[in-house]
Amino acid sequence: MIETIEDYKKQNSHLHARILSLTTQIEENKVSLNNSRLKKKIALVGNPYNDIIKKQDEYDFFIVEESDLETYEFPEDIEECWVLNYRVNLRQRRQISKNPSVKNKNIQYIENFEQLVKKIKAENELGWDKNE
Repeated sequence: MIETIEDYKKQNSHLHARILSLTTQIEENKVSLNNSRLKKKIALVGNPYNDIIKKQDEYDFFIVEESDLETYEFPEDIEECWVLNYRVNLRQRRQISKNPSVKNKNIQYIENFEQLVKKIKAENELGWDKNE
C-alpha cells in the first residue's frame, strides 16, 4: 500500500511539472501570436537597401525586388503594397496595379527614401531617425 502511494506521489509530481511546462509554453505562444498579429504586413516593392527597414517591429515587410515583379506572387495576407517609385520604373508600376494578387489591396506610391521614413514615423510614431 505504501509503495502504491509513493508511486502516485511520483506520478503526481511528474504531472505537476508537465502542467507547469505546458502552461509556460502556452503563455509564450500567446505572446508570440499577439506580436505577430500586431505587425502590419506590407509588400515593399523595390528594395530600399537599408537595414533600418528590416529592423521594424511594427511591420512585417515582404521586400520584392524589382527584377522579380513579373513572376512574383504577393502573399494573400498583406494589408498594403508600398511601391518605391525611385526603385521601380513606370512599366513595372503598371504591372503591379494589374497584378490580381494586389488588385484589392491599398497600393501606395512613395517617391523617395525620406518619404518612406516619414511615412513609417507618421503611422507608428517610431521615434527612430534615418541617420541611426
